[in-house]
Amino acid sequence: MDVLWLLIPVSLVTGFYIVYKIPVVRYYMKYVIFGIILNLGSVFYTIVFLVRGKPSFSNSSEALPLLRISQWALGLRPKIYGLENCYKFRQCVYVVNHQSFIDAVALCDLWREPSSTIVKDALRFYGLAWPLMHFMRILPIVRNDHTKAMATMREAAEMVKHEHVNMFIFPEGTRNSSGQLLPFKKGAFHLAIQAQIPVVAIVISCYNSFLDHKNKVFEDAAYGVYVLPPIPTEGLTSADAGNLLEQSYAAMKEIFDITATATKDELGLDLRENLRQEH
Repeated sequence: MDVLWLLIPVSLVTGFYIVYKIPVVRYYMKYVIFGIILNLGSVFYTIVFLVRGKPSFSNSSEALPLLRISQWALGLRPKIYGLENCYKFRQCVYVVNHQSFIDAVALCDLWREPSSTIVKDALRFYGLAWPLMHFMRILPIVRNDHTKAMATMREAAEMVKHEHVNMFIFPEGTRNSSGQLLPFKKGAFHLAIQAQIPVVAIVISCYNSFLDHKNKVFEDAAYGVYVLPPIPTEGLTSADAGNLLEQSYAAMKEIFDITATATKDELGLDLRENLRQEH
């Protein structure tokens, strides 16, 4: 009888392991696991921050273990290249390409106080994280309402100017898994120019070699996250926003395109070496 009771958990674990090896099962299970971690963690931290009673930028740093646990659970190993560029200036506007919900786990090692970001307002329908975002002072934006969107950007500008916040912005404006960068919107670049602080571009490697929504594949992977050299904005005016956008886009596209053609085994390597060889 004792042996039988021992066999039951062993059989369950073995069965789960075998089923988890099926790509389509693993694809859905990873998203379920990610959702469970974020929702349970959001409830916990929301209660903690509610007791304190005041939204704070420091709350976002305190909640970062949620993303680090998610990294481990999803089998993701983002490798930061160019980390020194993140700290050359006390305050920056970070522009980041946007492919998936999992982008957040790639940024947790780059987040520093005080920081905030702008997320789409529709996220309030996706789970229990919305109250937590309030306590972390993350800004929601209604992208299909120009008046409300501009109000959010003005609020972001006030944060940057008066509270010296680092702002993480996804200038593509929407998730994109096409394997190519979408055109950028100008908001982040106007914001940086208004505050006269540098733009730092962050390129998250293309996921397509390990994450395929069409074929329901989500593999464990190491992948590069590239922090590019800061682009100064001192002396620039709003008329220069277009040029600043184009400069940032060109630098990011050069890196992203190389990662889009890399194999999964190559993706965790520093692929900037390929650029140096080409030049």
